Amino acid sequence: MRVRGRYVLIILLVGAILGSIIGYVLRELLPILDMGVKIGLSPVTVDLHLFDLTFGMQVKITLASIMGLLATFLLLDIK
Repeated sequence: MRVRGRYVLIILLVGAILGSIIGYVLRELLPILDMGVKIGLSPVTVDLHLFDLTFGMQVKITLASIMGLLATFLLLDIK
């Protein structure tokens, strides 16, 4: 199946998420699949006395998520 347009990023993201979930489920059997690196900003809180704002984002890149991303890329024939 060939995919073009705006859905490519969403489909690749779903593939990475599914790979990450599979790695999490299989972490007891193959612990290397759930090993990874966290990249991002740790949460920062700004107190404005009326309300608090918290900013932050972290992404955990694991071997399983990379494998899911590559599998999605190969299955969908994205070019």
